[in-house]
Amino acid sequence: GPDILALEDEDLEGRALLEPVMRTGQVLADQPSLDAVRDRCATAMAQLPDAVRRPRATNALRVRPSPRLGALTRTLVLAAQPA
Repeated sequence: GPDILALEDEDLEGRALLEPVMRTGQVLADQPSLDAVRDRCATAMAQLPDAVRRPRATNALRVRPSPRLGALTRTLVLAAQPA
């Protein structure tokens, strides 16, 4: 299925692709070694469909907003329109 783009406080099934590393100027956790980062990247790349792993892939990954993010986006777009 598609990846889901969600708000930070949403609790959805799956795993977050981005993790906070700093907050208010403070490092939140020890940083992984270069080898650990390389291994994580290789694992993540191996999980992608073949069609998007090629360097010049023309097939895009499907990404959709979560229901809350979609509703917020619609609200903001409507609010930004001139009266």
